[in-house]
Amino acid sequence: MIDLMLARQRHGELHRFTVVNVPGIVYERILRRYRIHCYGRSLTEKDGNQWRSFYVPKRQARWAEYLLLRAGIPLACTLIDDRNLAAAEHNDMPRQWQNGAERKGLIEWLGDAMAALAGTHRKV
Repeated sequence: MIDLMLARQRHGELHRFTVVNVPGIVYERILRRYRIHCYGRSLTEKDGNQWRSFYVPKRQARWAEYLLLRAGIPLACTLIDDRNLAAAEHNDMPRQWQNGAERKGLIEWLGDAMAALAGTHRKV
């Protein structure tokens, strides 16, 4: 959990999201397109389901929640803003704010490399 410790040091307060049966590569690629990075990832198996938790900087959490719901990713955590539920009714994603190379941390580089080796590397 070194990345979680470094994220807290760099960004201050973080917000925790939880999803069920959604691969990490899916939600991380969506959020990274909007320059939101995930930290402190964890995976728990319960009753045949995979519960994944991750943190984002608190200042980006409301936007991250909106993006995840709009992408159709069901959240298994308390919502920050109930108004974001309306985002799930949209079929398309909002335009990215920036273009160009993404700034990745070590954990993201390793995750992308493992996904490429496993053949699950894809653009979302």
